[in-house]
This record gives sequence, structure tokens and C-alpha cells, in this order.
Amino acid sequence: MNWVAIIVATIAALVIGFLWYGTWAFGKSWMALAGRGMGEGQQPGPLYALTALAALVEAIALSWFISQTGWRTGSGGALIGLYAGLGFTATAMFSEVLFAGRPARLYAINAGYQVFQAVVMGAIGTSQEGAHTDVVPQLALTAKEVGVDAHHIGDCFLPGMGDPELLYAYSVAIRGRRHTWTRMALGGRHARQ
Repeated sequence: MNWVAIIVATIAALVIGFLWYGTWAFGKSWMALAGRGMGEGQQPGPLYALTALAALVEAIALSWFISQTGWRTGSGGALIGLYAGLGFTATAMFSEVLFAGRPARLYAINAGYQVFQAVVMGAIGTSQEGAHTDVVPQLALTAKEVGVDAHHIGDCFLPGMGDPELLYAYSVAIRGRRHTWTRMALGGRHARQ
């Protein structure tokens, strides 16, 4: 799993929630429909901590789900996020709204947020794995220039394995073709002295 993308997706979900439920967007409508103020009567610290934890769990689950589908592009991840948001989250919330007798507009605000954040989280979680092989050498050389020695391509090709074409392009950019081919020919064996 790409933990950097998971953390970025979690932060993105929190920022989207802040904007979505802000008074300049849907916050006033939400409070009127819910019949209470945002977080009224509760401590804000635990609310935000639990919201961040829920977003982290969602980002991890969505990352795993996307990796199982084989999609490697930002648009593919966004599409999986859309399916997950509409197919799982929004439908589960809908039955709860029906039985609790809550207003349809309140459902639309809450479900809209969940679906939109899932789309964004999905796009973030797959964007670097879907990079074109022409872009990878530029990323590799830039990382080398700034002194980065540990490189992460991502494991969205197959679970636990990065895309071989991207790994090859990265290795050739950093080490050169001769060294890359030598290491490939040796496979798991050590170089003979």
C-alpha cells in the first residue's frame, strides 16, 4: 500500500468535509435540516479525531479495493471511488434515512459529501502508479538530484508488486541500462566476486 497517498487522501477528505459543511456551502442547510448546530453539545477534539480516524480507515480500504481491481490511473481510481461511494456508502445511508424519517435534502448533503470524497480519495490513491513511462525518468532524476535514496513506485500493478515497466524505467534512469540488465539477469542471486 502507498501510505503517503493514504495519508494525503485522509487529509483531503478532512479538507473536503471542512469546505462541504462550512457555512458558505451546505453547513447552514445541514444545521437547519438536522435541527441542531454542527457538533452541538460535544467536544470538538474527539469529533475531529474520530472523523480523521474514519477517513483513514476509508482511505486504507479504498486503496486496497482499488489495488485488487488493477486500475492504475487517477481516473480509474476516481471511478472506483465513485462506485464505492454510490454502491456502498450512499445506499447504506439511504436505508437509514428512510427508516429514521430524515429529510431527503439532509441525505443528499451527507451522501453527496461521502461520494465526492470517495472519488477524490480514489484519484489520489492511484495517480502516481499510473504515471507514463516517459515521466518516470524525470521523477527519478529529480529525486536523485535532491538526494532521495529510497524510491517508491507503488504496488497497484499486482498486490505487493509495482508495475514492471515503471520499475524498469526508474532503474534505467538511476543506474543505467547496463547495471539494470545485469541485476535483472542475476535475479535473486548475488553478483559473483
